[in-house]
Amino acid sequence: MVKISVLINSANLNSKYNCKVIEFNADATKFGNMGNYWPKKALHGVRVNSRVHTFRNLELIVHFYGGEISDENIIKFIEHSSSCTFKYKNKNYDVSIKEEDNKPIVLNSNTTKITLRYDILNVYKDTKTVTIAGSGTININSPKECYANLEITSSVPLPSCKIMINGYVITIKNLKANETIYIGSGKVIAGGKSKMNDVDMWEFPALKSGVNTISIDNNVGLTVKYNERW
Repeated sequence: MVKISVLINSANLNSKYNCKVIEFNADATKFGNMGNYWPKKALHGVRVNSRVHTFRNLELIVHFYGGEISDENIIKFIEHSSSCTFKYKNKNYDVSIKEEDNKPIVLNSNTTKITLRYDILNVYKDTKTVTIAGSGTININSPKECYANLEITSSVPLPSCKIMINGYVITIKNLKANETIYIGSGKVIAGGKSKMNDVDMWEFPALKSGVNTISIDNNVGLTVKYNERW
């Protein structure tokens, strides 16, 4: 039987719980159509185009080994994976376990099988890092928008600089020499303190699917970190 390599919060499952993931099945995004209706006395029916997005599902089939010891490992595994990140192949899956009756099945004196199901909250690849010198492009291969984390460093003090991402302008004021300013993940930090008051922007930076054009003025160093999302 082929072993599937899966990590849970960066930990190796086989060594931690003496188990093997036999199947890792992540389904596609599901939508539920709200349907059509005919209002009373109306001349025409009304089509409701909005759709309800539901969580994608992840199903794991896991074999645990070690006889009676496997019972303890199953309990620990379920507790550990109730809200976690699985890594499978080249993607990370943020998940939350479904409230179901996950009854173990004893296959033989040494092996117990259990099927576990999760809601997939987010799917993304490992962080990619791109350094922009003046201007450049970043190509996003995933279908979803990616949050961008920016690191800005100037070798000299500057009253301000501007970053443009697909025409969207972020203005940063009061740059200190050799101090890195971090913008992203809902925060603006410099020197371990908030620098939100020195940054003019309407929303935190993001990269669209496809080609993104990025530039920065005043010869300031810019590093962009992002995770492609599915």
